[in-house]
Amino acid sequence: MKVERMVASVGLVAGLALGGVVAAGTAGAPVKTVGEPKAGEPAKPALSPQDQMMANWQMAATPGPDHKVLENFAGHWISHAKVQMDPSQPAQESDGTADGQLVLGGRFVHVIHKGTMMGQPFEGMMLLGYDNIAKKYVSTWVDNMGTAMVHYDGSFDKRTKRLMMGARFVDPMTLKPARTRAVTTFASATNMTYEEFSVEPDGKERLVLTITLKKG
Repeated sequence: MKVERMVASVGLVAGLALGGVVAAGTAGAPVKTVGEPKAGEPAKPALSPQDQMMANWQMAATPGPDHKVLENFAGHWISHAKVQMDPSQPAQESDGTADGQLVLGGRFVHVIHKGTMMGQPFEGMMLLGYDNIAKKYVSTWVDNMGTAMVHYDGSFDKRTKRLMMGARFVDPMTLKPARTRAVTTFASATNMTYEEFSVEPDGKERLVLTITLKKG
């Protein structure tokens, strides 16, 4: 856990405790209500500030239906990658593996990819989750071909079973800002495809990476 999050958590607990003392000292104060009750229903009492803070925290921390998407990455996968950074050159193809594991009570999935790139051993790691507060999927990617951490965010289309993510980063070859769009399609419980598109300044896209994965 990051230090900032630990500090925030400790502060929240302290705030709840202090709020309890304050609330106890104001016993007998009139209780306010929130919103208009439905016909025939009694008015609902408003949550105290400390109870509201606890409710917010619980909402933010509890895995829900959106986290079920993460389960699609769990397990051992055999992968085949096709990379074409330069459209004037033939695509480079290689085989590899991917191993996904749900962590922290299913709140995130950690995936390690191994293979080759440009004839060199390649290893990359993805940490993917669903942010209950931001209401979107978020991920971080790192690999042994660079020192940057690339942050993606996006959404899941239930109809097409596609996880669509986007990222902004600095291109390590041009040292200029760049954009990318990634689409993971879950064809079945044992097959999925990952596609990455380079997004040009004018909005045009070019497919640069395709990975097909089959559960092994």
